[in-house]
Amino acid sequence: MDQQQWAALRQVVSSVTRSFGKLSRAVFSDRLIVLLYFWAVLHDRPMTWTIERCHYNRMFRPRKLPSISQLNRRIASDRFQQILQRIHEQLAGDVRFNGLIIDGRPLCVSPVSGDRDARVGYVSGGFGKGYKLHAVTSSDGKIPVFCVLPLNVHEMAVARRMLTCLPDLNGVLVMADGNYDSHVLHKDVAAKGAWLITNPRGSAEHPVTLRQMGAARRLLLKLWKKCPELMQAVYHHRDAIERRFGNLSNLLGPLPNFVRGLARVRRWAGAKICLYHVLREAKLMAKAVA
Repeated sequence: MDQQQWAALRQVVSSVTRSFGKLSRAVFSDRLIVLLYFWAVLHDRPMTWTIERCHYNRMFRPRKLPSISQLNRRIASDRFQQILQRIHEQLAGDVRFNGLIIDGRPLCVSPVSGDRDARVGYVSGGFGKGYKLHAVTSSDGKIPVFCVLPLNVHEMAVARRMLTCLPDLNGVLVMADGNYDSHVLHKDVAAKGAWLITNPRGSAEHPVTLRQMGAARRLLLKLWKKCPELMQAVYHHRDAIERRFGNLSNLLGPLPNFVRGLARVRRWAGAKICLYHVLREAKLMAKAVA
């Protein structure tokens, strides 16, 4: 992240923290606490690293630094979570979509980790222990909704919960892999005015089963059966959207060994997604200038 991108992030942080008002009897402002946290997340460093003055440069050099106890207490507060959520909402921007993809990314810890919130679940190639980032990604790269839960929580159930946070999706195509092929999710997406496209897991022939699954999934099965080439071409667009999710995965990287516990992992992932939005906006502006 260069100085211009950091300045853009500081502007958003300042705007959001001003809307919360001043905290009574607070020595350090919300703006400083949030920027210190983003500075640590940007460099993949723990909070103890943040309070050392030698770790700052011309891009960011605070005049005063809190103690580690003050910093940790403020970061763990509900007020900080609300500020972080508001920053994400402002960076995510417009909630009108042309297309959406629902996906997840495991955030694994060591198999022998003592993290009490981490759980064992299936990952690519076997089983792992840790958490999973569930996200809804738009076709232009925005991440309007995300959630971090233990690794053993099924993706489909989380997707249903994330859909409730989205506005009406009239005419929007929602794409997902076969793990999300469930009649209840198809019905939830249809209730939002959208259409879920997945790679069906098997087929249904019994009339009772076809009747119970709902009209949206019946149409999906019919199209995959009668027009497989067309559906494969449509489903192929999911790869392009998923590459943007891969850019986020590269920014997230492996979960640091000092980020443990569900609350800390959620904060860390939320801050990384905010940084992702800042970098994404900078790339779009650079392309527009070029």
